Amino acid sequence: MRREAQESMRRAMGGARGRHATIRGRGNAFVDVRFYATLRPIVGGRQVSFDLPEGATAKDLLKAACERFPALGPLIWTDGGELGEYIKVFVDGRDIRYLQMLETPIPRSADVDIFPPAAGG
Repeated sequence: MRREAQESMRRAMGGARGRHATIRGRGNAFVDVRFYATLRPIVGGRQVSFDLPEGATAKDLLKAACERFPALGPLIWTDGGELGEYIKVFVDGRDIRYLQMLETPIPRSADVDIFPPAAGG
């Protein structure tokens, strides 16, 4: 009975298994995205797998993340719809601001990390 309940919950969450969630899209390129610090409670863990269409960009990935986790929206986007100044998105260890910004391609095997704004002193 417990297994049936877990499977039912997994289907209701769009394929989530434990701390990993899956978004099903048009394509078949799965990309694992690691979230850090204050973003983890919003997405339910450290890593989320996204099924993105071929040729997906950082913007496509961020839109998919915000669609799945609406609370991310205000943390990622400004009121004008631009990437927030302090949110950091890395593709294969490189900040998208030094690549093609939101048009940075997300290849199938990409390592993607998203960091929230951080304060220090």
